[in-house]
Amino acid sequence: MTLIRIRPADVRDKDALKSLLDLSWLTHWAPHVHAASVVRYRGERPAHGYVDSRWQNFVVAERDGVVLGMFDLDASYLHAIHVHPEAIGSGLGKALMDHAEENGAAVLDVRVFNRNAIDFYQHRGWQKTEECDAIRDGYADSIDHYGAAPKRVWLTKPFSWERRAGSRILLQRGDANGCFQGKFYGSLAA
Repeated sequence: MTLIRIRPADVRDKDALKSLLDLSWLTHWAPHVHAASVVRYRGERPAHGYVDSRWQNFVVAERDGVVLGMFDLDASYLHAIHVHPEAIGSGLGKALMDHAEENGAAVLDVRVFNRNAIDFYQHRGWQKTEECDAIRDGYADSIDHYGAAPKRVWLTKPFSWERRAGSRILLQRGDANGCFQGKFYGSLAA
């Protein structure tokens, strides 16, 4: 098997990233939502807007020049990580998570129905810190408009001073509903 190459996303990756995120949603989310939500998703393609607005923050994993995975890291919050369904179990997800963690990933959230992802993170040492509704201030997260379960699980990676030196600090607090939210402040001295 050829090596996995991990690198910053390039503007030329946008179409591949849109296809990857669509496939990921249709594979992992669609089985848990109403058929009308899948039709709506296919019509609106919200992942395309996400790629268009944030691709510069993405890191991609490729094999033989084909993008098979990505992650989006903002300080220590891992916004997203996706692996092509055919690459699951190939080590690509592990390589992406290794890279994300080395670059400061310490907080993420995942929907409760995604047991495989939760198990993957917990096997890596991530700890479940909270389970809460995905609705804040009376509004559902944008993706929830596509019929996803209204519950999310927050996970954190135990803090390591050695690993995190030079990284931004994540301060945790609860919102009005008692759900975890993160804010990023300052940085640690190297």
